[in-house]
Amino acid sequence: MHELKSPVGHSARGAFLCLLVLFSQCSAADFFLTRNQSPFTLFQGQPLPLPAQTATQSWNIQLSLDVANTLNAPSTASQSLYVDFESYYLNARITRALAPGWSVALDIPLIHRGGGVFDNAIDNWHRAFGLPRADRPNVANDQFAIRYTKDGNTVIDINQTTTAAGDIALNLGVQLQADRQLQLALWLGAELPTGDSNTLSGNDQTDFSLTLAVDMQPAEAWQFDLNLGLVKPGGNLLDANPTPNTVLYSYLAASWRALDWLQLGAQLDAHQSYYRDRSLALMDHATVLVFGGAIVFSSCSKLHIGVSEDIDVGASPDISLLISWRQQSCDAH
Repeated sequence: MHELKSPVGHSARGAFLCLLVLFSQCSAADFFLTRNQSPFTLFQGQPLPLPAQTATQSWNIQLSLDVANTLNAPSTASQSLYVDFESYYLNARITRALAPGWSVALDIPLIHRGGGVFDNAIDNWHRAFGLPRADRPNVANDQFAIRYTKDGNTVIDINQTTTAAGDIALNLGVQLQADRQLQLALWLGAELPTGDSNTLSGNDQTDFSLTLAVDMQPAEAWQFDLNLGLVKPGGNLLDANPTPNTVLYSYLAASWRALDWLQLGAQLDAHQSYYRDRSLALMDHATVLVFGGAIVFSSCSKLHIGVSEDIDVGASPDISLLISWRQQSCDAH
């Protein structure tokens, strides 16, 4: 079973791991383009963080790679789940203004899952700093398996490395307010059934979402970004554990520009459970803490780097590393 770890331990661990960052001043929002990498939530229609400012008339692109690693084996009297994998979630986000105040954002993901290469490094990290090692000492490194059973029936059994396209997400946004200190936008999203249910990269249904995006800059050196959203899952792969009608989620990012070229930041991602039966932690609500930032190559080209930890232990992968390159136009809106 996954041992409990305190939020204080998570924060200290994340703070030690986080990389210092550089931010450009041409972007109003600096969310980490990441979400819970659990294979049982990725296909449920929750959008990646969305900005509150209108996109430019030029095409803007952001490529992000989320590397997640976890070993988790929760069970109850009627259910058992065994998850041991390393995943690589590559996403291309393309944004553009359609008309004054209106924007479109397209997310195109590719998902690879396998045994990976970081098992030994993560276990050594836990051991070196006296952190809980959970099941890792008892399991051989670089193994891959995703199995879910309920009432004696095998519902999911994947043990071969997989690479598949994920569900493409299309979001249409309208800006509600655009002041220097406060920007608001409302986004309507649809996640299309382009993924493969056999590899847990899609659910073969169209999912819908509604998101309120807020950017606040109460002082020159401080910025807060917020997403509050509602997801309506279109379908579920696990007939034995159906989804609720709606699920709430949120992203909260805070950043402090210590110097003109240096900004420190953190992001909290949270969502309700996407399953009616929440007795297994990996199918319960999740909270993920992310530290990191961005290295600026030019005024509007930057490389984001972040490290995440599972605050709700067992509800998301043990640790994730995010690398995200953003190229955007700084044309006037």
